[in-house]
Amino acid sequence: MFEGTFRASWRNGNTAWIQDCHGDTYSAVPIGDVVYTTAHAHFCGNISGFEETKPRSYHRTMAFTKEATGTIRRNVTGGTYFNFEGRPSPRLLAFYPDINTGTFTGQGQGPWNVTGNSDYVLYGGESTIVNNKRQQGLARFAVAQIAPNKERPRESGTDFMPTLATVNEGTVEVTWKSNYDRDNEQVTYNVLRDGVIVDMQNGLSSDWDRPLLTWTDTGLVGGATYAYKIRAIDPFGNTVTGASATVTISPVAEPDPGDEAGPQPDQSYAHYDFNRAVKSGLGVAALGGNWATLGSSSNYSVADGVARFQANSRRVIGAGLLSIAPTNVDVTVTATLVSPGADATAVVVGRKVGSSEYRAGLRYSATDDVSLRIIGASNEILNFLDLTGLTGASGAPLRIRMQVVGVSPTLIRAKVWPKNSAEPESWQVSLTDNARSLQKPGYVGLGLVASASAPAAVTFDEVTAGKPVGKG
Repeated sequence: MFEGTFRASWRNGNTAWIQDCHGDTYSAVPIGDVVYTTAHAHFCGNISGFEETKPRSYHRTMAFTKEATGTIRRNVTGGTYFNFEGRPSPRLLAFYPDINTGTFTGQGQGPWNVTGNSDYVLYGGESTIVNNKRQQGLARFAVAQIAPNKERPRESGTDFMPTLATVNEGTVEVTWKSNYDRDNEQVTYNVLRDGVIVDMQNGLSSDWDRPLLTWTDTGLVGGATYAYKIRAIDPFGNTVTGASATVTISPVAEPDPGDEAGPQPDQSYAHYDFNRAVKSGLGVAALGGNWATLGSSSNYSVADGVARFQANSRRVIGAGLLSIAPTNVDVTVTATLVSPGADATAVVVGRKVGSSEYRAGLRYSATDDVSLRIIGASNEILNFLDLTGLTGASGAPLRIRMQVVGVSPTLIRAKVWPKNSAEPESWQVSLTDNARSLQKPGYVGLGLVASASAPAAVTFDEVTAGKPVGKG
């Protein structure tokens, strides 16, 4: 396994001594199909492990498969690190005891040596604390059959509290960040509503990879208040329960009788022309239900047939139709910048699950140029296109169309054109993505991102969301 990972190695008995590309010396021992190492590693992203953090976080004990299971990718952290790209790579296993840095040598290391047999792994060095307990120099870890197995999932209290999104017609979306366990990758989660288990699901996580999980509770009573907690259980039955979050269910809102339903219900999820004045918020559509808004409702209003979003500098605001959660969706909307010279982005959300989303962003520059970008689960730009020939000058309405189709992978594509022109036949940006947090149905929405330079305002109109038909 050391080929492509370390620069030099030599052996003394069952322990291999390894020197990395910086000249730092570590030890490793093979036990069965696993290799245990000492280290002060702070980046393993090129083998699908933990990423670099600021300030750096270190893993001083690690475990790998003995056999290579993949290929090393390029190290993107910069600096003088040796590039092992393309060489065989082992798989990083779930074994992350917390061992502190010693002070005796001044070399920033805790454990220096590792050895073991079929029952125990033994670390020796200058560390003084292991798993938050005082432990001088030596630490022994037993296999599961003879170990105490009392380590529980680590996050608790308000650090392990769900977020709740209320929706119309008695529905709540419960979202939480995965917990993690020092010696188990698999964790079971119970969702408790008023102390009663209402859902159970399993998830994989580690201290450096904690995906969001979501569950939707339905059939709730309008006007009632509910309390939700998440309980995490490891494979040995150790549990931790997070803090409680409460939510009051909104009464069912009456739809706007003047809003046309648009296309036939068997093809459409939502349609809204914003034809009824609303001083605060966005009101309710005949098809699609209530708009749930992020932040103060005063950031949103409806007048003269359009919905106005207005945000201060450095602000992100948004609204979603939480009563619909399709897997495949085709969203079209008209967006108009109404703040001349603003550097801002009008957003169409095609799928939102918890805090992750696929969205199309129509970016207006201060010089009236526009660009189209697709944003993924980690708020990263997945695709980008300068829309040459289009202008975002104040008052010029542009149509945005976005499709999000399928799971594992998900197809995301979008296009933009002037409102009074023919829709382009081809998609301007198109890609597939496999973000784990978004491989499930999610709701649609709209948003506005204001840059650091000045407040911004944009209007939306003619919103439709339906099932993708044909090649579109």
